[in-house]
Amino acid sequence: LEWMERNGYTKLIVQYGKGSRPQISNDGPDRRKIEIEMYDFKPSLVQDMAQADLVLSHAGAGTVSEVLQQEKPRLVVVVNTLLMDNHQLELAHAMQRRNYLYVVESPQQ
Repeated sequence: LEWMERNGYTKLIVQYGKGSRPQISNDGPDRRKIEIEMYDFKPSLVQDMAQADLVLSHAGAGTVSEVLQQEKPRLVVVVNTLLMDNHQLELAHAMQRRNYLYVVESPQQ
């Protein structure tokens, strides 16, 4: 949240799917000026993507294609390195070489 605020972002929308609701807090003494919205699923993410200045996503072909169709200025993909025959990694690096997105292979990166 600190990075987001420093870079002028004002809202964080998280679609967390079947997993647990993330423990993201914007309370306490370090409160940021970031509005946080979270949900498990929506029928479509198109509206959220259309309004976004930055999209963070997994590197699945469908998601990458959908975001790029929105002509977003910034797409960051986090590759699921646990997949067999890691097609996400191959796609992500091919798209990064063409300057369509930025790849993160490790959450620590």
